[in-house]
Amino acid sequence: MEAKRPTGVPIRISKERDRDWVSRAVWVARSGPHAEAFRYLALRIGNELESRSTSSILITSALPQEGKTLTACNLALAFASLSTTERVALVDLDLRVPRVGAAFGLRPRVGIVEVLARDASLASAAIVTDALLDIYPVATRRPAAHELLSRPELADVVKQLEARYRWVVCDTGPALLVPDVQIIAPHVGACMAVVRAGRTPRSALEELGKRLPRDRMIGFFLNDARPPRHTRRYYRSAYYTADTDSDEDGK
Repeated sequence: MEAKRPTGVPIRISKERDRDWVSRAVWVARSGPHAEAFRYLALRIGNELESRSTSSILITSALPQEGKTLTACNLALAFASLSTTERVALVDLDLRVPRVGAAFGLRPRVGIVEVLARDASLASAAIVTDALLDIYPVATRRPAAHELLSRPELADVVKQLEARYRWVVCDTGPALLVPDVQIIAPHVGACMAVVRAGRTPRSALEELGKRLPRDRMIGFFLNDARPPRHTRRYYRSAYYTADTDSDEDGK
């Protein structure tokens, strides 16, 4: 299955503060505290991936509604914002309850499910954006996702993405509810779990640590945590207000 380079006119990622804008915070409020936090995360993860000689990372959580998709989308945008020429891939591998497409306002006709089923090429599933980010969404939900993910096509797709992109960020399902993460993990270079402050039960966190492969686990990301007081003061300054009110074009 040979992948061709994605082509076409890039779509513009929305800067509107709509319902799903927090999943695009790095793009909508580029110099706000959340955007800078994700850039710092991208730098740390990038260094860790380089030390492992890999370029792909899987993002998961123990349970739903903990912010894994929000984290995956913003991490991919942060990687792209730190690049000048090399593109980044964001892949939705949560085939049961996909959310990446909705976060970017996409309604794809072809997606990663069709690629894994060998019904479409990898290039045909790519949505090229104006942020040095290519998105591979889900067009057709797959309730029995494990059946498709267990096929050898997944390893082939990940290898092609790693060969083409500087970084590959994969959003996946909740690790404690479905076996999908355990199936995907051996094919990516690293895993990171999202934990939501005040919501993720300690027992779920402990079980999550047991289920994820230790050799690929690079850590946990605490979502929805209250920032330190000095950070809040800094970003209430005139600098932050002016930046978020501006309408910058492109990268």
